[in-house]
Amino acid sequence: MPAPRRPDDRPDDRSDDCPADRPADTPGAGRRPPGAGEPAGPVSPSADPFADPFPDPSPSLSGAARAGAGRPGGSPDSSLGGSLDGSLDGRPAPLVACWPVWAALALAALIELVLTLADHGLVGSPRWRALAYGYGAFWPGLWTGWSVNYPGQSWGMMLSYGLLHAGPGHLAGNALVIALIAPDLARALGRRPAPRLAGLWLVTQLGGCIGFGLLHGGAQPMVGASGVAFGLVMAQQLARARQDRLLGLEAGARRRILATFALLMLANAASWLMLAGQLAWETHLGGTLGGILGWWLLAPDPPNPGAGPRHGATAPDRGPGPKP
Repeated sequence: MPAPRRPDDRPDDRSDDCPADRPADTPGAGRRPPGAGEPAGPVSPSADPFADPFPDPSPSLSGAARAGAGRPGGSPDSSLGGSLDGSLDGRPAPLVACWPVWAALALAALIELVLTLADHGLVGSPRWRALAYGYGAFWPGLWTGWSVNYPGQSWGMMLSYGLLHAGPGHLAGNALVIALIAPDLARALGRRPAPRLAGLWLVTQLGGCIGFGLLHGGAQPMVGASGVAFGLVMAQQLARARQDRLLGLEAGARRRILATFALLMLANAASWLMLAGQLAWETHLGGTLGGILGWWLLAPDPPNPGAGPRHGATAPDRGPGPKP
């Protein structure tokens, strides 16, 4: 005869919801690169372009369901077939997954440290910054027939300009925005987020220089990673818009996308006015569009609501009677 159950002997109904381990010569005749005191490239916007313009779209979810929405097996609605941000089991921790971003920022910081020390005569020569701009900045004239300083500079500058900045403050502003955005994007990029983050950086940086090259009418060069910052902000909000859609908030997703783009362009215009035109608004626009393209190319496939039970899931009991 089984022993009577005490009132506190309740069966454990908790689901296993634990997270998994989780230049000497400058391009073009007679054109000098900008000095250290002339910001020539994109400058971090003074406004806050990555603030979430909308509140939490799922107030009806319980705390436990909300906590489980961002990790494997933690979707508040199992019919979504996975977590709301499209993540998959076995992903690395977000800070670890961002290693391509940390590596790029560290390289940019090292370059700026050396150039700043050279500006003050502590190492090398004060001409080092001008040399760095001459060889690594984005010069739109190189796309229209200027002579190059080294073979392939017309293409190489598209990769190098984002690692150069107009000074420590310029670098710090860009790095802060990127560092705040990257972990959230890593969570949204699912399995193998590191190469996808690297791809997003590349697409947004290319978008920034293409925008500057096509829209800028002067001979001034451009440096800085703020096109990347604008693009990553846009990609982050596209990821959140996907969450809205998975919760059935299609109108909210559209509003989020439109509001984010509008706020970024407003921050772009305000910064351009405050800096008296010493800001590459064309790069910010191109980077933002690059963020849209990069997310479209690199985002993981969304969960399929019509898919059957995931691997390892148990089909619901149909009750008595024959089962197929």
